Amino acid sequence: MTENVTIKSFSGGIRVKLAEDADFDLLLQETKESFADAAAFFKDASVALQFQGRRLSEEESDRLLDAVRSVCSLHIICLVCTDEEAGDYYTKLVEAANEEAVIKREQNCQFYKGTLRDGEAFESASSVIVLGDVQKGAFIAAKGNIIVLGRLSGSAYAGGDGRRERFIAALQLDTEELRIADLRYKKDMKSIIAMRKKQIPKTVVIRQDKVMIRELDFTKELPENNLH
Repeated sequence: MTENVTIKSFSGGIRVKLAEDADFDLLLQETKESFADAAAFFKDASVALQFQGRRLSEEESDRLLDAVRSVCSLHIICLVCTDEEAGDYYTKLVEAANEEAVIKREQNCQFYKGTLRDGEAFESASSVIVLGDVQKGAFIAAKGNIIVLGRLSGSAYAGGDGRRERFIAALQLDTEELRIADLRYKKDMKSIIAMRKKQIPKTVVIRQDKVMIRELDFTKELPENNLH
C-alpha cells in the first residue's frame, strides 16, 4: 500500500492524487507500484489521466506517464489539466470520443495523435478523433464526424459522405473555416470574437440548412447521427 499516491477511477478516466510535499522520486516509485497492483483491473482500457495534489513540470508529467505505461497496458489517450472546471469539460469530451471509438469496427473510426501544424493536412475515410490541436493553416477532413480534444484553429470539413447530420466538436474553437457536407460556415466577426473570449467546448451542426456553432451541452448527448 502506498502512502503518497492514491488512484481513483471516474467516468472516462483515472485520477491520481499526489502528496504535495513528498519527494518526486518517491512519488514516481509509488505511482508505479499503485498501477502495477491495479494492472489486472484496468487491462487495456482507454482513459484520460489526471494528476492532482501538486503542480508538475512537463518533464515530471512525462516521467509519471512513462512509469504508468511501464507496468500496465492502459491506453492513455490524453492528460487532463488540473483545473477542475476545465478538466470536467475535457473528460466529458473524452467520453464522447470514446463512444465514437467503441464502434470503430463498423465504421473504422480513426485516432490522430498529435498536433496538425500550419500547412499540414489529414483526411479520414471515416470519423476522426484528434488527440491534440489543429492549428491555424492546418486542414482536417473526414467523411464522418470530427472531434478535436484540443484547440481547433485550422480548417475542418466533416460529412464528406454528404450527410448533413455529421458534426464537429472541439474543446476550444476559434476557426473561421468550417464545412459540413455541402454547407459552409459563413464568417461572422461577432461570433468569432465571442468564441475567442469564451473558451468552452463547442459543437458545429447543421440546423435549418445553416451551419451553426453552439456551446456543447453535456446534459444532452452529442448530435444524433447514424454512423453506419
